[in-house]
Amino acid sequence: MEAWFLAAAGWLLAPVCSGLIVGFANKAKQNKELHIRLERDKSAHDQLVDKGMKVLLRRELVDAYRDHVTNSLPLTVERFHEITEVHATYNGFGGNGTGDAIYDAIAEKQIHIVK
Repeated sequence: MEAWFLAAAGWLLAPVCSGLIVGFANKAKQNKELHIRLERDKSAHDQLVDKGMKVLLRRELVDAYRDHVTNSLPLTVERFHEITEVHATYNGFGGNGTGDAIYDAIAEKQIHIVK
């Protein structure tokens, strides 16, 4: 009788276990596909944010050039440090030689100490 019970349990549990395994495998596949899609979307979003930051940083360098080179406004130590940080960050986002040329022109200006 015990053998009959074990055989019946095996016949009943085999499809249940198989269904659970297939269900878990499908869920894992869906999770992987969702993760890939989210990473792709995040990557596209990050690229847009990076591009926007690069544009804003370049604009800051151009404005600083206009103020301190073209219009000869005094360049303070604090402002020069800000411009240096903007330039370094711009280069970190993949800035080009134009940003370097703008920065070099600003760096050649005499720094004024404000009391």
